[in-house]
Parts: sequence; structure tokens; C-alpha cells
Amino acid sequence: MKRMPLMVATLMVCLVAAPAWGQEESALMDSAQKIDQQGSTADGEAAVKLSLQKTFNIDNGTIEGLKARDLGLGEIAILLAVAEKMPGGVTGSNMDDIVPMCQGKPSMSWEDIAKTVGVDIGPVAGRVAEAAQNSEEAMKEAPPVKDKCGKPCETKWGNEKTPETGASGARGTLGGSPAGY
Repeated sequence: MKRMPLMVATLMVCLVAAPAWGQEESALMDSAQKIDQQGSTADGEAAVKLSLQKTFNIDNGTIEGLKARDLGLGEIAILLAVAEKMPGGVTGSNMDDIVPMCQGKPSMSWEDIAKTVGVDIGPVAGRVAEAAQNSEEAMKEAPPVKDKCGKPCETKWGNEKTPETGASGARGTLGGSPAGY
């Protein structure tokens, strides 16, 4: 009988804490969706990419390598936030560990991925929210992307140096492919 109050207390803690865990993933997905919406135009995509480069201290080659793996900008932000919290930070090896989990059949939730690699989802959600806010601010500050004739155009990113970071090229491979980040 002495165990009954302890079991009831444990159950109550689980019932109270469970919605908070779900809320963190919900906030994470809301921020990722916001990033995807911000990046849905050429100007927005350019601003989001620059924001991700600055937020996670990466180069454009990293983003392009992840895009080549059919990840959206919101998913890329989450992946980078998870990798950043892993030992070693944002490395090719950490990203190689995460990508199969989010693209597997069936794919894992970001919360399950974070648990699998030993990362708390709360700080990840905070970093993705920060990236979304940085992208929003970058969109307000950035001039429209235009072609040589002064018309708005679709942005084409390669491994060129970016004026903001001075970075160029890919930094590693993903699963041995030359798509590289």
C-alpha cells in the first residue's frame, strides 16, 4: 500500500509533463513551417539561406548539400539545430547520422530523432525559432534579388563565395555522395 501514493504521484507527473513534450515539437514544427513559407520565393529563399548560414555558422555548400537530399529549408534548420547540440556540433558525420532517421521508411519524428542522438528537443526548438526570426529580419533588410537587367529573378546558388560569410565550396560528403556539405 505504501507504493500506491508513489505510483499515483509518478503517473501525475507523467500526465502533466506529456503535453509539454508535445508542445515543444509543435513549436518546433511551427517554426520550421514559418521558415519554409519565408523561403517560398526567390528573395525569401536567399534571405533564409543567409540566415541559416549566420545562425549555424555554416556555408552555402552545406545548405545545398542538404537540399540535394530533398530536405526543405525548415527541415534543414531543424537538422542543423539537432546537429549543433550533438558532441562535435554541426559536422558532416553528425548530419550523416541524422538524415537517414528523418528520411527513413517510416521516418522518425524530430523529437524521437533528438532523443536517439541524446539531444533535448527544447533547445532545438529555441534555435529553430531563432533561425525563423533571423530569416524574417533578413527578409526585411535584403534588397530584392534581380537579374542583370534589373528584373526579379530566381536565385541560383552554387558553391560561390557569399559576401556575407566569405565561405565557399562543400565541406564533406553525405553518405559518400558528392552532394556534400
